[in-house]
Amino acid sequence: MKLINVYRKVLGAYPKSYQKDYAGEMVRTLEDMLHEEPKITKRARIWTTAFAELPIYVVKLNAAVLGRSYALDTPDYVKRNAAVSIACVVPFLALLSINELDPSVLPTAPRWTDTYQFLAIGLPVLAFLLCAATVMRWFFVRRMSGTRSSNNTLVDIKHNWPVVLVGSFAFIIVLFMVGHDSVHCLTDNPVNALHNPRATLQCIEKD
Repeated sequence: MKLINVYRKVLGAYPKSYQKDYAGEMVRTLEDMLHEEPKITKRARIWTTAFAELPIYVVKLNAAVLGRSYALDTPDYVKRNAAVSIACVVPFLALLSINELDPSVLPTAPRWTDTYQFLAIGLPVLAFLLCAATVMRWFFVRRMSGTRSSNNTLVDIKHNWPVVLVGSFAFIIVLFMVGHDSVHCLTDNPVNALHNPRATLQCIEKD
């Protein structure tokens, strides 16, 4: 396969609107540059520059399209629930960061057990449930309105990507934190389960 065909296929990663307006022109410009440069070394430099720039612009343009679609077309309840879900997983990330920097800062008194459980397990559970409920509401609203098919609605990442990402992250946290046989091995300081997984497993094996 010729490199120009590879380049043309890679342009398919650009947003569709950008492909429609600029992909053809980009291919023609590259072909003209190569045609006007007979030296192999300079042609190689042109190819290197063309392919090196692609990943940067692909990420940049797709991020811009996602941000614009989310800002303009996403319902307020999706934005609001996404923000609440993010707030629910922040305490877990804060605990994890503190534990990595200075574990001694975290209190170890028994009265803190319920607090750690709520911050490291309870809030991520709430975040996951809220994200799941938001996606399902988005699904049924779009389906009832007939604006899009069911499958397209579920994977409509342009509009629901924050709740999908946060919900997935919260689900992973919940699986790790409560997916063990013995939850009490995590409750003294649940974040230590991430920092010392071997000790956590040894605790579980003793039960």
